[in-house]
Amino acid sequence: MSNNVKLQVLLRAVDQASRPFKSIRTASKSLSGDIRETQKSLRELNGQASRIEGFRKTSAQLAVTGHALEKARQEAEALATQ
Repeated sequence: MSNNVKLQVLLRAVDQASRPFKSIRTASKSLSGDIRETQKSLRELNGQASRIEGFRKTSAQLAVTGHALEKARQEAEALATQ
């Protein structure tokens, strides 16, 4: 065989051997991007969960304050009528 044919055979063998690695690299890049997007979504969801928890605490405190205000009003009315 001539050197040209040997070189072509060698290059074809290298291409066939490296093809799976190229597809793995492409899939890995895609997976990496998907993981980044998932992490971003999780950060956003955690932020929303924190805001919801803050809202719940504020609502509970508002209810307590409302009851205290109503009690204070009743006491003020009682004192005013005496």
